[in-house]
Amino acid sequence: MTTNKIKVGILTLYPFNLGALLQAYCLQEAVKELGVAVKIIHYRKINSYVLEYRDFLGNPKQYIRPRTLKVKILTLLKLIKLWRNRRFLQLTDFSQNIGKITAKEKFDIVILGSDEIWNYKNAVVGFDLTYFGKGIKTKKLVSYGVSFGQVNFGEKINEQVVDCLRHLNCISVRDLNSLEIIRSFSLKAEKVLDPTFLHDICLPPFGKKLPGYILVYLNFISRENVFYIREYARKNNKKLIAIGLHMPWCDMNFIDVDVFEWLNFIKHADSVITNTFHGTIFSILYKKSFCVLDVGTKVNKISSLLDDFNLIRQKTDNAKNLNELLNQTLDYSDVFKIVDRVKRESLNYLKKSIGMEGAG
Repeated sequence: MTTNKIKVGILTLYPFNLGALLQAYCLQEAVKELGVAVKIIHYRKINSYVLEYRDFLGNPKQYIRPRTLKVKILTLLKLIKLWRNRRFLQLTDFSQNIGKITAKEKFDIVILGSDEIWNYKNAVVGFDLTYFGKGIKTKKLVSYGVSFGQVNFGEKINEQVVDCLRHLNCISVRDLNSLEIIRSFSLKAEKVLDPTFLHDICLPPFGKKLPGYILVYLNFISRENVFYIREYARKNNKKLIAIGLHMPWCDMNFIDVDVFEWLNFIKHADSVITNTFHGTIFSILYKKSFCVLDVGTKVNKISSLLDDFNLIRQKTDNAKNLNELLNQTLDYSDVFKIVDRVKRESLNYLKKSIGMEGAG
């Protein structure tokens, strides 16, 4: 099979989430850079969209409260920006019927992943066997960098899920928990890097002129940890800047950011405090002083990521440790030796799973 005849479809999630959009884009670009034709499969159940909009926009009643109206307007502006970011994704026509899409496109290979498409505990994803390959018409079905998310190794897995997994030609995941789940069914699998490691993203110039700042990118935080973060920033003469979500205790908030603005904020920060998977990844890629605080339901994939690069010490549940974690100098030379090696292995898996000659 020659590469110019290979047609690849990617079935993944690209919700109104900064990191999720980037993982979809980067996997698309990484596959394209291998010299094959590629499209993102525009499949989604309508109820999944409804749940996502509801979670993203919040309670409509809050829009009439003066205190929250500005935040809600900025959240709507962020939604518009993320819609515009989707223009970078080469999408098929939309359908709730996966068989209709794949029959029309006639993909040689469909890649499942990456992201948490196998996390059926996530209400937005739900229990949808399509993300495990059911109903997909293609010559070859593989996964790349998928995560089970909150579904933990040792839990009982639905037999329909296991049956779908057994029909995959190649399997790769992005965290240890997911790898252990797959291997528990006597299936072969590899652990690979998230696609955001595979493609170098070109950023526009950063137009903000800001003082030295600590970037805050958190989904949630305890009141006690807020106190310690503010105390650390005051002692170190740093501004606290929150992005994506409104954090009223920070000095500045930038809610309506798109994916490229988000990356620029991380890249130009003095340090980063996050509890998200992709916030952690880009803190590493931009060689930041960073802390992963209160990871919550993301513990499986974030802990596995930090373990891979010998950075597990950067994770804590207590912001009282910020001085120790953010004031140290991280030796990124050793970290990037690991990144470069695992990146080669991940790209090699991608080549082999696609069926390219000369992969090795």
